[in-house]
Amino acid sequence: MPEVYDETLRDVIVRATAAGSLGKSDLGALLLWKRIRVGAWAKELLSMADKDVRDITGEAVVAARDPKVDVPDAARHARRALIKLPGARIGDAFPSAIIVAAAPDRMAVYDYHAHLGLWRLGLRLDEKPGLYARYMTLVEQCRAELREHGYGDWTAREIDLALFTCGEDKRRPRARPWRDQPGASRRLGAEPES
Repeated sequence: MPEVYDETLRDVIVRATAAGSLGKSDLGALLLWKRIRVGAWAKELLSMADKDVRDITGEAVVAARDPKVDVPDAARHARRALIKLPGARIGDAFPSAIIVAAAPDRMAVYDYHAHLGLWRLGLRLDEKPGLYARYMTLVEQCRAELREHGYGDWTAREIDLALFTCGEDKRRPRARPWRDQPGASRRLGAEPES
């Protein structure tokens, strides 16, 4: 992925760092950057006062940055704070982008490709509620193992980019294998049957 791709994310991070929250224009930028399809919820979001949006995202910023809480718990609290935000009630791609903008030094972006990348590495991530916190647990596990094996101190964002790249590789197994092959994601290196 070219370096310029994340320019939009970096701009939002700068504004979120300064303001301690994200406004509607920041969320719009993240939706474009993450290439998320908007639904009927977009009208509800646009109908909210920016102050109300900032109140909600401000809670997520505080939770994501809390140094007294480990990363997975901070991710869980930040994700929970965003439940009140239209577009962030279902799914984790958009909320994770908001959380990364809130705490870029400790959080990672979740999406389908990262999920598939985990599966291809033999790491299971079911889609029950609380997915983002469990995802961050696996990201932290990857960071620790890389450090332990002498590969340096990767950021959570570097891990999610590596997972995204692994998941995006079209030469590998087809999409959504963990749904098509019950139990397949539990077997390290398992390839779905054609």
